[in-house]
Amino acid sequence: MDDQQIWSRIVGGNVEALQVLHDKYYYQMWLWASKYTRDKTLSEELVSDCFIKLWERRQYIVIEKSLKSYLF
Repeated sequence: MDDQQIWSRIVGGNVEALQVLHDKYYYQMWLWASKYTRDKTLSEELVSDCFIKLWERRQYIVIEKSLKSYLF
């Protein structure tokens, strides 16, 4: 499943698609956050908050090009 398909399913309320997205990008996002925070726990919380906000606001978010670019 590509990112566009994942996002379409998330917008439609599919929790499993959110898990797929989480599994696909969590570690990369955590690494990126860790470079800036230098705090493992804070980085975990920040990335988790990103996925929570993404889910909560999914119907209002318009991603025109790249889901990965949006996340980072």
